[in-house]
Amino acid sequence: MAAQAVGNSVSEFQSGFSDMRSDMAARVSFKYGCTRGVAGAPFFFVNGFLQPGGGSPIDFSTWTSILEPLVAHHGQTIEMFTSV
Repeated sequence: MAAQAVGNSVSEFQSGFSDMRSDMAARVSFKYGCTRGVAGAPFFFVNGFLQPGGGSPIDFSTWTSILEPLVAHHGQTIEMFTSV
């Protein structure tokens, strides 16, 4: 079921658990989350700041309102996918 969700074969999915780079990335991310008070999922950070919602998923318009001012400051615009 997990392999279907991530689009890989079961063997590719399982090999990710034995890959040292994936293991270290997960450990570093976990520890970083602990230092920020993360106690569940999902929690979202932008530039190190916790985003509003207290663990609730953030919708597209909220993400746009968060990211647009950051990107617009540098004279660029956000171009996001609108379909999955």
